[in-house]
Amino acid sequence: MKRQTLYMLFIACFVVACGDNKKVEDKKKSINLDSNVIVSAPRIVYQQDIAIYLLDSYENEGEEDLGFISLSDSYIDSVAIPGEYLGKKKLNEVKRFELTGFYREKFLKSTHISEADQLFIYNYMVDSLLAISVKDLTVVGRINIYASDFDTQPYSENDFMVGFEIKGELLKGFKGRYYPSLVYVGEENPFIQGEMKPIVWEKIKNESFYPSKKGYNDGKRMPKFLPSVAYKSKMNQYEFYVQDFIEHDRPISRHIIVIDSKTKFVVYDEIYETSEGSSLAPLNKMDPEHRLNDIQWAGFLFKNKPPVMFGFTFVSFGCSSINFLKLNESPIYILCDNRH
Repeated sequence: MKRQTLYMLFIACFVVACGDNKKVEDKKKSINLDSNVIVSAPRIVYQQDIAIYLLDSYENEGEEDLGFISLSDSYIDSVAIPGEYLGKKKLNEVKRFELTGFYREKFLKSTHISEADQLFIYNYMVDSLLAISVKDLTVVGRINIYASDFDTQPYSENDFMVGFEIKGELLKGFKGRYYPSLVYVGEENPFIQGEMKPIVWEKIKNESFYPSKKGYNDGKRMPKFLPSVAYKSKMNQYEFYVQDFIEHDRPISRHIIVIDSKTKFVVYDEIYETSEGSSLAPLNKMDPEHRLNDIQWAGFLFKNKPPVMFGFTFVSFGCSSINFLKLNESPIYILCDNRH
């Protein structure tokens, strides 16, 4: 249960809360910093063009932990679980079981996965990439972490997760850091190695936050709270600006702007507000309680796509997304199977 709790904390470490996969357009503005000319550009929000999952791990009775990737966000079927496991009341009777024959074939067909495909796991923190052939993987069913605490009521189809199990010995290259690991299943590896870096912040004066300095106003609804602190970072050609707003001595909103110093255009501009399902993540090395953890990361993560960034908010409900440093590029929604 300890590892399951850590995994749920990791789910929260990407940047934006959940959304559906429909094409939803809104108007974003691209601002040239020299001329301040505003050009409207449509942005598609949460359109899924690549399925990315997360790696979890489970204790294995004194042996090396097992890796597990739930694909239940993609696999919704009324007969996904054999009837012999439904209606049980004891956790040890249904905690983990293999799916073979008909159930394995149904799972692969429904998720559009071939036995000839590869499963790619990339941990950007330790820059380790693992590729395994699907035909060599075991498909298993597991009780989800919220249902696992109940031992008095019959388990139903919705209490289970279905996905791939990974032998612990294959994950040694991750050095025990399973949680910041992204997973893709397909013919070719989509990940770029060696390009993701933690964002290093420096504290700046509030008046040095870019929009304030230039009298920037793009019609965005600004927070009603007072700005408390601002930060800046430079990574390659990108300048990152963060300004937090406070209410009752705690951060309540966060404005993030990223500028491409080569083109002089704003490539990312969002305001995040705390809610029941989200909170602001501490910035790398800026919070005494989180100095050992790098949460904000940026760089090239996917082949043939713009650079990305994430890690500015914690998300409790649903899953998070990976955001691109390009206004008209859809974020990638992480399929994390969060039942919360």
